[in-house]
Amino acid sequence: FTIPALAGAFLFVPNSIFDGFRAVVGVVSACFLVAQAVLVIDFAYSWNERWYSQALMARRSDPGSGRDTTWQGLILAASAVLLVCSVAAAIALFVEVPSATTSAVLAPTLAAMAVLLVV
Repeated sequence: FTIPALAGAFLFVPNSIFDGFRAVVGVVSACFLVAQAVLVIDFAYSWNERWYSQALMARRSDPGSGRDTTWQGLILAASAVLLVCSVAAAIALFVEVPSATTSAVLAPTLAAMAVLLVV
C-alpha cells in the first residue's frame, strides 16, 4: 500500500523539487561507480596474487613438476575468459544502446568509448 500511496502523492509535488534530487543522485551514483570499480580491481589483484603465490609455492615445493605452469595457465585462462566476456558485453552495449532517447552521434560514441576502455 505504501508504494502506490507515494506514487500518488508525488503526482502533486512540483517538478522543481526533483531537480535538486537529480543533482544529488548524479553525484551519489558517480561515487558508487568509482567505489564499485575500486572493489572489482582490488578483487582482481587479490585473486591474481593468491593464484600466483600458489604457482610460486608449487615451484618451490616440487620443482620441475609443471604444477607452477598449471597455475600460471589458469591465470591466463581466467584472464582470457574475462576479456572475452567484457568484449562481448561491450559489443552488446554497442548494438543495444537505444539511439532514440539520445542523439544519433552520442549513443554510438559512448558505446565505442566503452569498447575501447574494455580493451
